[in-house]
Amino acid sequence: MSEPAVKLIGCFGSPFVHRAEVARHLKGVPYELIEEDLGSKSGLLLKHNPIHQKVPVLLHDDRLAICESLVIVEYVDEAFDGLPLLPSNPIDRATARFWASFMDEETARRRQASTREIMANLTLIEGQLPEGKRFFGGDAIGYLDIALGGIAQWMEVF
Repeated sequence: MSEPAVKLIGCFGSPFVHRAEVARHLKGVPYELIEEDLGSKSGLLLKHNPIHQKVPVLLHDDRLAICESLVIVEYVDEAFDGLPLLPSNPIDRATARFWASFMDEETARRRQASTREIMANLTLIEGQLPEGKRFFGGDAIGYLDIALGGIAQWMEVF
């Protein structure tokens, strides 16, 4: 049996790695997870993400490395067949990217932010959910649902 063409350098418990895993799962893309020890970063991680030196990193056919979870989600959406993750309408697509970026920037800016502040931002974004819809992607999970899902899941832990 041949190795999967897609590999994901990640670690357990990261909401950002979780985003990449969910996108890959929704598209039905087989992959190999390469567990990374963030306390002792591997040469593989440093080679493929020398700037930020963090996970996740998606390797495709061992020739292409994609860094940053939201960029990985967009790449998976565009490179593989299956359920579309980003809306087809340009305005809806831009809106999804805006809110995902907003949440990432707010979370990064407020590393010391309280759970209350992060939950307030999630509630603000939830108010943008189209009426009568379960997901930001409409009737199916989409880009913004994936972007927010990992963060919301870990807020329950805290």
